[in-house]
Amino acid sequence: MMQMMVRWSIASIFLGIGALYAQSAISDEMRQLIEVQHQVRLSLEQQPNHTCRMIVRRARLGKKARERLLKLARKRGSERFSADLPPDVQDVVELEVAVIDGKELYAFPDSPRFEERPLEEIIGFGSVATGDFSAHLRSIFVNGAARIERFGSDDLDGRSALRWDYKVSLFRSGYQIADIGHTAYDGSFWADPETHQLLRLDIEAVDIPMSAGVTEVVTQIDYQRVALSGGSFVTPRRAQLTLRLASGDENRNDTEFLDCKDFQAESTLSFDDLSDRFYVQRVESFQAFEIPVDTRLGVSLQTPIDSKISRVGTPIEARLTRNVNLDDGTRLPKGARLTGRLRMFARYTDGTPRTLVGIEFTELTFGGHRAPLRLKLERITTNQKISADGPEGSFSSQTLSVGVMRGYRDFIESYPEQDTPGIGLFYVTQAEFVIQPGVQMTWRTIPLP
Repeated sequence: MMQMMVRWSIASIFLGIGALYAQSAISDEMRQLIEVQHQVRLSLEQQPNHTCRMIVRRARLGKKARERLLKLARKRGSERFSADLPPDVQDVVELEVAVIDGKELYAFPDSPRFEERPLEEIIGFGSVATGDFSAHLRSIFVNGAARIERFGSDDLDGRSALRWDYKVSLFRSGYQIADIGHTAYDGSFWADPETHQLLRLDIEAVDIPMSAGVTEVVTQIDYQRVALSGGSFVTPRRAQLTLRLASGDENRNDTEFLDCKDFQAESTLSFDDLSDRFYVQRVESFQAFEIPVDTRLGVSLQTPIDSKISRVGTPIEARLTRNVNLDDGTRLPKGARLTGRLRMFARYTDGTPRTLVGIEFTELTFGGHRAPLRLKLERITTNQKISADGPEGSFSSQTLSVGVMRGYRDFIESYPEQDTPGIGLFYVTQAEFVIQPGVQMTWRTIPLP
């Protein structure tokens, strides 16, 4: 059946909303589109500052892994959001996102501040995506960047929905892919035929240069209504980023947005004139100082690292195992607290199953004093503090030097040095394990960023 395609400029729709409603001859199709756009625009303009928790499940999938996921999805009657990625390809990142005056700011859970830094800089590894909260919606529904094409009724996960297709030219696009630059994009969006609530938005990059090594970049965002102060507002519920490579592999991020709530008044809003970075920070009282470069710190891990529950962003704590005397007479006392996070926790299944663990310590505190940290991991000793499921039970003590690759006969092994300043990387060659508190490490301070 041939369908008639009708195109509108979304900008012209805004300007004439009042007049169009007054005209009895206006088509139902245009009236529906105006109502969808109106709801999205009001939600963007009126929603209060709020925060949500983000759970990002990331995977790099080969052909067999993709087939496995597709089977899981079909069992659930869908070809997307197959729920949990298989554990053997799963890398989980937990973040907090704050939407403040239309800006999206990110931080790890329990972090003292949200910073206006690129998300890829905060996470440090793997594929990431931003703009799910407002940037895409503003471009398509508010800024007039999209050319809308009427499609008609459609089935969306077993329910009836209204669907429109759209295109955004390169000239109007603000969509950017790292190492590639701006691209044009197109896609579709769906809305409830009764309430006109936005249900889903698809974004697909077009005309990607062949030299980029990327053949396809697709984002799908499902929406929900969340009760915040002042009313009910449209926010993302789930998002899926799929990045297909020329090699045939596929990077995939499944993101879930949870626990959205009004921004808490216990924090203060500040502008840092020196860095020109906008952030939200709790007020604390510490005397700051710096630790000289090349100072060696022996530490004992205090936080267990569990393959079943640990994820990128999990807070990590360690304690100094001995006093450290600095040249200026300052003494770092035994027991001083180092705090940081897991920065990588990626499972690999090609060959011997293994997990790449990355730890970053960013701060040392004791007795009202605080020093920022940037460290290089030099040694790690298991000290019989690692356990794993299976007949092996506990593992004997072993000392490994970072930067020296060892055979997979070892339970825990070093990782070759990469351009990862401040992050200590090592492999654990068990599918399931717990690194117990007490593991001894030696770190050396390197220049602060």
